Formats: sequence, C-alpha cells, structure tokens
Amino acid sequence: MSQSDFNDLHVSAGLTVVRQQVMDAVDQARAAANDSAQEAEAPPEYGDDEVPPEGTDLPRSPSGQGGAKQRGMRVPSLEELIEHFALIYGTDTVFDGITRKVMRLSHMREAVGPECYKLWRDCVRRMVVRGIVFDPVGQYDENEYVNLYDGLDMNAAEVSEQDVKPILQHIHWMAGGDETVYRWLISWIAYPIQNPGAKMQSSIINYGAEGTGKSFLWEQVVKRMYGRYGITVGQAQLESQFTTWKSHKLFVVAEEVVSRAEKAHYKGQLKHMVTGDKHIINEKNLPEREEDNLMNFVFLSNNTQPLELDYGDRRYLALFMGQPKPRAYYAELGEWVESGGVELFYNWLKTIPLGNFGPHTQPPMTEAKESLIDMSIPSPQFFYRQWVGEDLPLPVGPVVNDDLYTAYQRWCERSREYVMSHRKFSGEIKRFMRQERVDIHHPESDSPRRTKRVWLPDDWHHDALEGTRIECIQRACQAAHAEVGRYHKGEAA
Repeated sequence: MSQSDFNDLHVSAGLTVVRQQVMDAVDQARAAANDSAQEAEAPPEYGDDEVPPEGTDLPRSPSGQGGAKQRGMRVPSLEELIEHFALIYGTDTVFDGITRKVMRLSHMREAVGPECYKLWRDCVRRMVVRGIVFDPVGQYDENEYVNLYDGLDMNAAEVSEQDVKPILQHIHWMAGGDETVYRWLISWIAYPIQNPGAKMQSSIINYGAEGTGKSFLWEQVVKRMYGRYGITVGQAQLESQFTTWKSHKLFVVAEEVVSRAEKAHYKGQLKHMVTGDKHIINEKNLPEREEDNLMNFVFLSNNTQPLELDYGDRRYLALFMGQPKPRAYYAELGEWVESGGVELFYNWLKTIPLGNFGPHTQPPMTEAKESLIDMSIPSPQFFYRQWVGEDLPLPVGPVVNDDLYTAYQRWCERSREYVMSHRKFSGEIKRFMRQERVDIHHPESDSPRRTKRVWLPDDWHHDALEGTRIECIQRACQAAHAEVGRYHKGEAA
C-alpha cells in the first residue's frame, strides 16, 4: 500500500486501523523470518533405525548429553502469548492462561525472553482484563474477567443406588444410624455438586478415634470429585500470612487445624471461612486480590474437642466416630473406590432429589455436638444450660440477681469450674434472660419492699398464676432464695 493509500485510510477509518494493519504486517514478517531461521538451523531428523553420518553434530539437552530429549517448558510463540496471556488492569501482573498462574510482568519477560515480551507488550491485540474471578455460576462477564473455574472433570454415567451402596452404608454408619442426620449429610454433599459454586452456610466436624475411616469419605471420595478445586490443609496453612491455598477452591478438608491453646483465638477466623462471602488472596511477591469465598469445609480430628462451639451454634454438624470397623470393611470400600466408585457416587449425587434443602438449612443437633458445646461454652452458659434443663435443684423462673450469682458460685465450686466475676456473669446470662428492676418484698414476705434486679426467663408468664404480675414475681423470687440458701449450704442434692 502506498503512502497516499495510508493517508486515505487514515482519513476514512482513523489512525487505529492504520496502526493495526502495520502491526499485522510486522507480525507476519517476523513470524516468517523465525520459521525460516528455525528450518535453516534445525538438525536433520533420523528414524529409530537410522544412523547419522559420522561427524554430524547432534542437538544437546541442558544437561549436555548428546541426543537427550529437550527438557523444560516450551517458550510460547507470539500468537500464543496474545491468545493466552492477559494483563490485569491497574497492576503490573499478568495471567498466564497456559499454566493458569498470575505472575509479574518482569517474571513473564524473563520466561519468554525480552524480544518476544516486547512484541507482546507493543501489540494492540493483547488482552487486558479487569481482574481475576472464581465464578462457577457465570455471573461475571467473560470478556472482562479471567475465570479460574472451567468445570469439574467427571464423566457422566447411568447409576443406580445399588452401585453406590458401599459408600452409602459407610455414611449411614458415620451418622450413627440416625436417618435425619444421614439424609442431611447426603444432601449437604449433593447440593454443591448439583449447584457448582454454592456456598454452604454450614460445615462438618468429624472427630473420634483413629482408624475409623473419618478421612475416607472426605479425602478419598468427596475431595476427588472436585479435582484441583479440592484441597487438604493443616495448621501451617491456617497460620500462614500467604493464603494462595484458598484461591479457586470449592472443597476443603482441614486436618487438626486448631490446637487446644488456640481454639478460642481462631474461632472467629474459622466462622468467617465457613460463612463469609469474600476472602483475600495474598500470594507471595504478588499484590493482594479479593476472591469470592466458595469453600465448603470439613474438619477432621482425633481430638475429643476439635473446635470450640457457641451455645445455640447453627454452623456445624458434629459427627463422633467410636471404635473402627474390621479391616475387611475398609478393604471393601477401597476396592469400590478403585473400581470407579468416585465417579459413580458423583453421578448418583447429581440426580437425587433434595426437596427444600438449601445452603441455609441448619444441621440437626447430635449428641456429639451437645458434648462439644458443653466443653466449649463459658461456665455461666453451662450453668444456665443445666439450670433450665432442670439438672440443678433450683426452680426455673424469676430469681433475684444476687441469688442467681450465689447459686452459680456454689455450682462452680462443686463442678471445679472457673468462677467469673459478677459483672461478667451477668453479661453472659443476658444472652438468654431479660433483667428488670422490680419493687418486691424480699427475701421474706414480711421484709421491707425493695427494688431488686430480677432475672426473668423469656418463656415465663404469670397469666396462669394467681395474683398480679408483681405478686407472682415476688413469690417466685422468695422461693428461689430459699432453694439457693439450701443449695449453698449443701442441703440440696
């Protein structure tokens, strides 16, 4: 094209079109030159039965052994760089679509060479994206974002319940034979399989004796379904300032992640990982970025108290596993897995009806969970739990603040529990009861009327009792005072 032609094109279509045509011509010329040079320099190829002429120079590998196969990664061509590499807008980083990694531009230049890097950098056809996302649902524009999710690598198959009977029997045993727990557990596993990217608002705590097969279901079966989107982590990952392990993960098996001394410290952090919407990915030598938190957790432990749970917890299903089964039982499960059991279970889960089950469906209460709560909650909460459960010789109803604290002190003494201050005790009890200031005769009917702070259970009502509301509160407080006195003296059981 002549100079006048370029001028006409400039006037009619603009400078961008002119630049594009020039760069396309340059790219084609360089590619042709590279191909010619490679053909000229390439040594002759010989078949397995052919012998090269004496004195022929053979290609050498980086190890210096003549004739050895070239090792290492192949440097991408310019067209591959344009197709697979995307500059992340506002940063000095690039996404490598071949290895699916984020790297700095300087690292890319060293990997592909300064000449090839310069051609890519100056090319108007290179990709620029707004950011990196992990989006199994497809809510982000694929033309503007790099999506780290490209599907689960599982083959479709026709499956009957008989095909997955071994693993279903194992899950039923893990659920303690409780049908409600079993159905909830199956649904919890199946929902994210049927709805990729679903963030469950609950998690599993699986603990108990060694050798019971706790990790078999979660690591050998469920985690394998997720491929590279599944991971097993430990305490080191939890404590590390670098959180690359969280990136593009759908399923996480956490092995003994919290030691006894750190349970309270990490309780809030674990809550956020279980139910939080976002998390920060901090990769070494790279800028921090935000990613959707789509991780669903299973916590495994041999400890009798793997995690601390709050009173009224709604996040965890706790499963305790006692004595292990015979070796033949686990051998049969292993054979089932090796004969394609993982894909069978995946396809079965894809088709089962889930009814009204969803990410916010609360897990059922189990004896194992009640035990963990009892071991985790502060002493005032455990005292309240035993009191309203009628495990203490104290009437459940209105009680004067000082009397309740006296009973709590005596209970701590008998139970060898840590005694909190009166102020902290009141703060804990406020979680479950309301307090009012009431003018009553206390502690006896002939005592002067005084203003007392009285604890009132939320479900207490005077409607079915004789007398006014104040009279009913007064009688209840007087009766509680008498029982607290006997309990304090050790006269009550």
